[in-house]
Order: sequence, then structure tokens, then C-alpha cells
Amino acid sequence: MGGFEPLVPDATDVTSWRERAERAEEQAELAERRAEQAEEQLASAEARIEELVEQVPVLSRMLFGRSPEKTPGAGDWTRHSAATHVPADETTWRVDEQVEGNTGHTWWPWVFIAADPVVFRMGATRSTQVLDAQFAITTADRAPGRPPDGRRLVVSSDFFVVSQSPARLDGVDALWRWAPVRRYVIRAGDAHPSLNPWRDAWVARITDLYMAHQAMATAAPASPEQHAALAAFEQALAVVHIAERHGLEPLTYLTDYLPPSISPSG
Repeated sequence: MGGFEPLVPDATDVTSWRERAERAEEQAELAERRAEQAEEQLASAEARIEELVEQVPVLSRMLFGRSPEKTPGAGDWTRHSAATHVPADETTWRVDEQVEGNTGHTWWPWVFIAADPVVFRMGATRSTQVLDAQFAITTADRAPGRPPDGRRLVVSSDFFVVSQSPARLDGVDALWRWAPVRRYVIRAGDAHPSLNPWRDAWVARITDLYMAHQAMATAAPASPEQHAALAAFEQALAVVHIAERHGLEPLTYLTDYLPPSISPSG
């Protein structure tokens, strides 16, 4: 009469299965912790969305002037009528709601940065009206070609034709940002393969400037790190100046990619 021989597990097998079970339990606990973290992040994101939704009406009133009592009062702080250096930029912003003062749905938020204050303006146009209003430049000022009170102003901007307009006034200087310069350098190099080494060299120089400037901005004031960053920035800037004076021959190609009235050496 036949029978079954009892199966006696090997000690090694028992240990192996026990380790697998422990690992599976650890992985389950890790997955549970990750799920809890995901729930916390989701709750935080939902709370942030609610905050932004609540801010939309306020921003709309401030930007479009829907509620005068909510809009900051008129005053010199809302304009840079006395600033000497102001970085400025604008971009498009689509507004689905029909707003008085604009026949379409495209608006342009402008930002003007100075020591005091940083000003955001929502404009229905990209024309010089926004810049003139921000810098307190009137038609009477444009006639003699000087800003009011004979003051001097440096405007940091891109090559947009409207951004160039203040520079036509005596006493206003344009300071082109490196970001658009870098973009046109890359375009010229991409269009002319023979300029690839020149393009790569200029991109590297601009990168060194940005990295040194970031290091200066993040270092503690008067710290050894800030002094080192300042030295690195001055060295990077000196390299750029040397390249400008002795290596501009290929920039004749760049004129094809720059906006009108902008020269490579300007």
C-alpha cells in the first residue's frame, strides 16, 4: 500500500522565504508612506489652487481697473518718473472675457523693475503708449527729443521696436539683454555651419557671465564667495570685451538676424 512521504523544508529555503516576506513587507510600508505623501501634496496643491482662484478677481480689478477702490492710488510710486535704470519686458496674455478698452482678447502684461518699485502694467497694446506712461514721457518731451527734466535713463530690454523707441531720446540709453543677443547668435550659427565654432564660443562666454552673475547674487554681501564671484564676473566681462574688439568679423552674418536699426556693435 502506497503513501506520501512527509515534505521537510530545507532550512535554507525557510530563511530565503522569510527574507522575501520581510522585503515585501518593507516595500508595502514604503508604498504606503509614498501614498500618504502624495495625498499631502495633492491637498497642498488643491489649497494653492483655491488661493489662486480667490486672487483672480482681485488681480483682474487691479490690472484692468475694474474697481477703483481696489486699485492703488495714483502717485509717483506707480511710475518710474525718476528712475535711472529700469529693466522692462512684456509678453502676450489672452483674456477670454471681453474687457472695455480692448476690441480683442489679447493683452500685454508689462513689468518694469527698479529699486523702487517693481511695477506691473496690463496694456491693451504693445505701442509706445505704455512705455511713455511708465516713464512719464509726453508728446512734448518727444518733440525736443529729451526726457522730462533733462534726466538720464537706461532701459534694459530686448530688441522689440517699441523697446527701442525711448533710446531715440537724448539722455536715454538702451541696454540690450544678453538673452536675445544669445538667441540671435545661435540663429546665425545654425544658418551658417561655418560659424558653429564662433557661435559656440560666444554661447560659452555668455554662459560664464550668467553663472558669475548668479554667484554674485547668491553670495553673502562682502563675503569671500562674493569677492570671488565678482572677480570671476569681471574676468568673464573682460573676455567678452576682448572678443568684441578682436573677433567681430563673423558678425557681418549676424546682421541678417538682428532687427532693423540694431548693429552688432551697438
